[in-house]
Amino acid sequence: RMGVKNYITKPFKMEEILEAIQQALGESRLKKERAELVKRLKVANTELERRVREFNILHGIGQAMNSLLRLEDLLQRAVEAAVYVTGAQQGMVHLFDEGGGPPQVRARQGQAEGGSGPFDLRLDEESIMEVALSGKPLVIEKGSNGERDNSEPGAGPQAILVVPLKARGAVIGTLSVGIAAPEQAFTKNDRYLLSVLADYVAIGVENARLYERMERRAEELSLLNQVGQTLSATTDLQEALTVVMERVNSMLKVEAGSLLLLDEASEELVFQIALGEKSEEVKPLRLRMGQGLRGGWLRRGFPW
Repeated sequence: RMGVKNYITKPFKMEEILEAIQQALGESRLKKERAELVKRLKVANTELERRVREFNILHGIGQAMNSLLRLEDLLQRAVEAAVYVTGAQQGMVHLFDEGGGPPQVRARQGQAEGGSGPFDLRLDEESIMEVALSGKPLVIEKGSNGERDNSEPGAGPQAILVVPLKARGAVIGTLSVGIAAPEQAFTKNDRYLLSVLADYVAIGVENARLYERMERRAEELSLLNQVGQTLSATTDLQEALTVVMERVNSMLKVEAGSLLLLDEASEELVFQIALGEKSEEVKPLRLRMGQGLRGGWLRRGFPW
């Protein structure tokens, strides 16, 4: 029923029988090897297609983030992308302050108002610093420390994946995602995807910060130019000082400010200009040299 593979003629010779058997076995083995190769090729093609899709997704996300110049918009898009590519339920970004200080949460995704979502994604500073110092991804699973051992089912994530944000060889923050379902687990591919995404985010953060500095510098130069134009256009001291104080307040983004001049006869500081909610109350005040913060600063002769 399965057909004829080969045949031998009488009189039968042992050599011919063995040769026919070996030929049949060889062809059978080749068929199995071919089937196995075809199967492995299909798996490889499927993996390649998945990788291409992931690359296209990450490339698209990277392009989208590089077009964002506001830091807060960039970070929010980064968290959304992190949750999407890993299939997580929540995510967040921590950034280190440029002037030092502890890491701060700058963006979240999947967090309900008041922390009343499906679970509350929290990351302690110790874990963030561990990732920052090692420069490597970290997976924190539920029950991996005493704090999570006592948590009720569903009260927190089953696992958290944390990857560093690296820029110019330094860690500037972390990107984290959390999964809630017990049957879920972060794979090696999840770590790879989130790490690649983190590289895009770190570049975007550096670009956004540079853009903010350039904007701030341009604003400061514009304000200084306005002050220069005003001073050159008026001979009224009070008007000139008022304009200067208004521009200083605007430059520093403060609500109140004052300018005091020294009365050499009485050696007292006089509020020449005062702006803000209680400006009229402070104008009559006079400060002796060495009295209060302003008087002490003037005696020392350097900024405070």
